Amino acid sequence: ASTAFGTGHHGTTRGCLLALELLARTHGPQKVLDLGCGTGILAFAAAKLRHARTIATDIDPVAAAKAREFSRLNAVHPYVKTGTAAGIKGPLSLADRPYDLIFANILMRPLMQLMPSIARCVRPGGHAILSGLLNHQERAIMAVAAPWRLTFVRRHRLDGWVTLT
Repeated sequence: ASTAFGTGHHGTTRGCLLALELLARTHGPQKVLDLGCGTGILAFAAAKLRHARTIATDIDPVAAAKAREFSRLNAVHPYVKTGTAAGIKGPLSLADRPYDLIFANILMRPLMQLMPSIARCVRPGGHAILSGLLNHQERAIMAVAAPWRLTFVRRHRLDGWVTLT
């Protein structure tokens, strides 16, 4: 969306945080991947929740650097590794798979392209929290996810955006 996107106030970020809070009541993720981490807000929330080992990557090196800086400022750097990666590629994002939880709060087209990788890297019984989607894009994402046996049990709609879990 833009360089180092992520203040925590956007509907997609709030939807992801709400989904994480609800998910954590019954499934405490220990290994988390945040794809398109921006400033790292979602990764930090997961790390603070249960000291989950979290990998936060972004295609934008400025965003990855900001996430690294903010991880120190928020005292989660022992639990969060940050780096630059396009999707789920490279040693950082592949090292800790399968993941209990994968966040992907990115635009629809990249999310569609990453769906096979997300499906392969989430552990059986694990979860994906997908956002960055306008309400009218939900059906398209669900159609792309279906062949990969990704099913969604909850949706949050905030400010014209939808988050799927």
